[in-house]
Amino acid sequence: MAALDVFAGDTKKIVVSIKDANGNSVDIANLQSAKFSIVEAPSGRANYNATPKFVKTISDGITVLDDANGVLQIILVSADTQALVGDYYYELEIIDSGGDVTTVLSDLMKIRPTIIPNPVG
Repeated sequence: MAALDVFAGDTKKIVVSIKDANGNSVDIANLQSAKFSIVEAPSGRANYNATPKFVKTISDGITVLDDANGVLQIILVSADTQALVGDYYYELEIIDSGGDVTTVLSDLMKIRPTIIPNPVG
């Protein structure tokens, strides 16, 4: 997946199709967990020691849309990015039914300022 571009306070739905090394869909029916988080990335480099700005998990921002075909949806709500502007680094990590941990997605996220204030509710 490419870098994400988001306006502060916007809702963003990110659909992810998890594939194996051969490009085949991964069955995630027995997924133990999925976690999406972002940290600051000044100068385009992740600050790995930083506390995540927010974390999404299954039933708290991550939904399995199609387990047989490995499709997840991550929903960023207005409150997640309302107070953020700048460069960030994101990762999506899953733990499969066998306990194997895999980072399936990572890249930069640019959160841009907006001139229209978004109500957070």
